[in-house]
Amino acid sequence: MRRKNLCGRNRGNMSNNTIHDVKLLLLTLLSLLIFFTAMPQDVSATAGWWNSSWNQRINITIDYTKVNSTQTNFPVLINISDSNLTKAQTNGNDIVFINSTDNIKLDHEIEHFNSTTGWLVAWVRIPTLSNTTNTTLGMYYNYSAASNQQNPQAVWDDDYVMVQHLQETDIDSGSGDIKDSTSNNNDGTTSGMDTTDQVAGQVDGSFDFDGGNEYIAATGYDITNFTLCAWVKPSTITNYKGIVDFSTSVGFRRGIGFDTAGSPCVVYGSQKYKTSTSGDIDDNAWHYVVGIYNGTEAQLYVDGTSVSLGSELGVGNPTENGVLRIADFTIYGYYLNGTIDEIRISNTTRSAGWIKTSYNNQYSPSTFYTHTDEETYTEDSTPYLEVNLITPFDNTIVSQNKTFVVNATIYCRAADCGNVNGTVRYNKTSQTPDEPVSDITGDTPFYIISNINTINCTSNPLTEDEYCNLSWTLNATGALSERYELDVFLESNATSSNNTDDSTLKIDLALIIGLEFTEINFGILDPGSVNQPADNNANGYNVSVDINSDDVENLWVRGTNLTNDNSDTLDCTIHDQYNQYEGNTTNHPCMIDVGNIMWSLESNPAPANKYNLTGTYERVNKDYHTIYAGDYETTYYWINVPYGIYAGPYTGTITFMANATW
Repeated sequence: MRRKNLCGRNRGNMSNNTIHDVKLLLLTLLSLLIFFTAMPQDVSATAGWWNSSWNQRINITIDYTKVNSTQTNFPVLINISDSNLTKAQTNGNDIVFINSTDNIKLDHEIEHFNSTTGWLVAWVRIPTLSNTTNTTLGMYYNYSAASNQQNPQAVWDDDYVMVQHLQETDIDSGSGDIKDSTSNNNDGTTSGMDTTDQVAGQVDGSFDFDGGNEYIAATGYDITNFTLCAWVKPSTITNYKGIVDFSTSVGFRRGIGFDTAGSPCVVYGSQKYKTSTSGDIDDNAWHYVVGIYNGTEAQLYVDGTSVSLGSELGVGNPTENGVLRIADFTIYGYYLNGTIDEIRISNTTRSAGWIKTSYNNQYSPSTFYTHTDEETYTEDSTPYLEVNLITPFDNTIVSQNKTFVVNATIYCRAADCGNVNGTVRYNKTSQTPDEPVSDITGDTPFYIISNINTINCTSNPLTEDEYCNLSWTLNATGALSERYELDVFLESNATSSNNTDDSTLKIDLALIIGLEFTEINFGILDPGSVNQPADNNANGYNVSVDINSDDVENLWVRGTNLTNDNSDTLDCTIHDQYNQYEGNTTNHPCMIDVGNIMWSLESNPAPANKYNLTGTYERVNKDYHTIYAGDYETTYYWINVPYGIYAGPYTGTITFMANATW
């Protein structure tokens, strides 16, 4: 099994701009009170297992042919009955769904779980559901100490106004007894119903309405565009009947239901509706009815297929504004005699692909996906090499006829790995590197100058969880502007070989400069301090040119104003002993102007030829001398603190820029 970068890798790049054929490398460093933090690293579980605390897994593969078009953030119904799931917690809290491609945990909501039989009904949000390749999920369970792993509200995207599964069994007409799964908390309240109305549905539980006075009430929504979805199983219909219908605060209706012949219809606007011309569906069978209105046109889908609509007809206004009814139209009390499951309201128009995929998934979950037999976690006793290319970073510029370092770290995992060695390889194309770098001086495009190419770990044989670092120094002898792919190939006499990720290198003219300091600290000074040197002024602040850099012809510097962390709360209208600046906040805010900082190439005592820092670049090497590779320039700093300034620490930024002699 091949494993790369299991401990993570920062991939950097060096960019260069061309200005009058002179390439500039801009290096910005926060010079006053700067702090650096490390990036967190990724960790992968043994043998691709998401988390070893979970003992069992079932893999679920979604058939891409059942996905009408690629969908984003799509809620997939997982309806599985498997006796192995009886090993999960009784409430299903330890059930987790993982995207097998990247081992990322997915948001899910459990609608029903029977720990005695192993029957699970859950909704899982799939970030990308492909219609060209199968999507595979890992369903993990059997971790007795796990907390609740669900995140129901995140399953339903922001366009959902209400999602009601209608699976509740505690039906007492109490306020909000029918729960909304979205973050909107649009719960419904039953009217005239009791527990006997909860029956088996298309997905899980559903409600059987008697056509007399039973319905669910909630609040209407002020939306124009909409998508209304429901599974409905109607008895014979002889008059208008509602599936779901609601009104806005100003009396516009949105809904789906039936006309007098049992044909589905979509209601929109003030007094508008259209009816399907494809025939009635009051056949006591389950049907998926979706009504859409985009602000101009209405559409109707039945069982995932768009149906033709008749001419626009008039319909009465609602008797109440801002109300919602399930199993009733919001006028006249047109109650449905039938069963309803899975009511969904969106404030957008869902696509035909979304609707068809939803139908395929919910109509026949068993053909929408397949699932494997249970897998049990076991420790992987097969050794493997976990490898990381530390340097060079991807998209690095290496200077022509200069050296650079290739550094790789190798960890031995799962068991002893024996003797391990590494070889640096390259390729000029975008293919995987396969040509060993030469160790003969002068060869192109690279040659190794530090030692032979294939080198062994010094800690051989490498035992479990031991690591070694291998390093080579290369010279870049190739032509300018050429690009190469480079990696390190690792092999062992006890396990399979492996190679690091490859880095793209470009041979070019390059500048590599750095600061041998992280801050310039003037301490806490009283207002009016003049020519106060920085703490480290005696030794100076070195701007170094790397030995592998091209020579620096010009070095530039600029600064920013210094500000205090408390500047928002300080009273900066204080005045000096002569009341000179009293009330003058324009000239003396809680800020030290960049011009109050001076620098020089000469050390203490303060020389006469000091230069003020400015907000624009000024040349540092004013005598136009060259700073050669491996050399450095030393600068010194002083500060004047104007009257009326709070005596406290101030921070700012100093930026250096360099350009080469070529």
